[in-house]
Amino acid sequence: MTITLNIPITHRIYTQGQSALALEAADIGQAVSQLCEKYPAMSAQILTPDGGLKDDIEISINGRLIPDGQRDKAFSLALSPGDDLLLSSIIAGG
Repeated sequence: MTITLNIPITHRIYTQGQSALALEAADIGQAVSQLCEKYPAMSAQILTPDGGLKDDIEISINGRLIPDGQRDKAFSLALSPGDDLLLSSIIAGG
């Protein structure tokens, strides 16, 4: 099934300027794997050394943010055809 993975402007330097990718993925883990296979530099930006999602990366599906309580299961969350997936950085500061 085809989904769209949207890349925020802050990470497009690692995707050769691509703002979105059409991927064949049944769950978020497959989408992230395909992203990192196509653009290996993205791995260090979004994944921990053990392959988990970095704490400063948020995921939303069709504009709905995955709650913190589900982050540890995010890679196994199923996707539906036509879903829009967004990986974004949490920006903090003062």
